[in-house]
Amino acid sequence: MENRSHALLAGLFTLLLVIAAAVTAIWVSKQNLPRIPYELIATSPVTGLTVQSLVRYQGVPVGSVESLRFVPEKPGKVLILIGIDPKTPITEATWAEIVIAGVTGISNVELRDDGTSTTRLVSSAANMKQIPIRPNFLDRLIAQASAMAPAVEGLLVHIQKIASDENIEALGTTLQNVASLSDQLKRSVVLLEPG
Repeated sequence: MENRSHALLAGLFTLLLVIAAAVTAIWVSKQNLPRIPYELIATSPVTGLTVQSLVRYQGVPVGSVESLRFVPEKPGKVLILIGIDPKTPITEATWAEIVIAGVTGISNVELRDDGTSTTRLVSSAANMKQIPIRPNFLDRLIAQASAMAPAVEGLLVHIQKIASDENIEALGTTLQNVASLSDQLKRSVVLLEPG
C-alpha cells in the first residue's frame, strides 16, 4: 500500500513538472515573437532610456527599445531602434515621446497617434521606417520658459524702477498727506455736526 502512494506522489510530481515546463516554453516562445523594427532619432537628451526600456502605444505595452547609438554623420543626435509587436497599428500619423516613468528616472518611449491618417507605416529590417519624436511636456515647458525669460526680465526691471528709493519715499509722503487730509476731514465733520 505504501509503495502505491509513493508511486502516485512521484507521478503527480512528474506531471506537475511537465506542465511547468510546457508553460515556461509557451511563455518563452511568446517573448521571442518577431517584432517590427522602427527608428527614432532624438535631438534632445535621452536620459533614463536604456536597452529593454518599454515602448507603449497609446499607453499599451507593445515592444521595447532594442538599441541606442549615436548618429555618426549628425553630431548631437541619438538613433533609437525599437521593436514593435506586428499587431500594433502604427500609421503615418504616429509620433513618439520619451517620457520619464514616475520618480525612478527610468524613461520609456510613448507612441501616440492623433488619427489623422489611416495609412499604415510598414517597416522591415531592410527598409526601416522612422517615427518622428516630438518634445514631451517637460521639454515644451522648458522651451516656453526660455522664450518667456526676456519678458520676465523686462518686467523685473520695471518693478525695480517702480520700487526705487525715490518712489518709495514719494509713496510714504503721499500716505502721510492722505492721513493728514483724513484727520482734517474728521475734524470738519465734528465741527459741522452741531449745525
